[in-house]
Amino acid sequence: MDPSRANVCRKTAAERQGWQIAEVYEDVMSGAKSSRPGLNRLMEDAGARKFDCVLVWKLDRFGRSLVDCLNNIRTLEENGVRFIAVTQGLDTDQGTVERSSQSQRATSEARIVPHHRR
Repeated sequence: MDPSRANVCRKTAAERQGWQIAEVYEDVMSGAKSSRPGLNRLMEDAGARKFDCVLVWKLDRFGRSLVDCLNNIRTLEENGVRFIAVTQGLDTDQGTVERSSQSQRATSEARIVPHHRR
């Protein structure tokens, strides 16, 4: 994430809520790499409850596939850590992440079903 977007993310979500930024986790390598030290450290710290919430600019900054994102979000939830994707209005406290993923799956299935009927 470029510094300007990171600053917008912090200002629009964290500061408006009066939240303190515990840490900024970043991976500066290609997103196609399976090993992401920043994400790995974030997930370890979530397990240790070093913070209450993970705030990302956009869902695709958190995982390389919907499955990766959902698995990581479930792990965060199991550790009592809230997840928010600012620009997409996703927030595990409001159930929007699960509703969004269900909607995306339903849309994908709706696209697949007509092809099977032909």
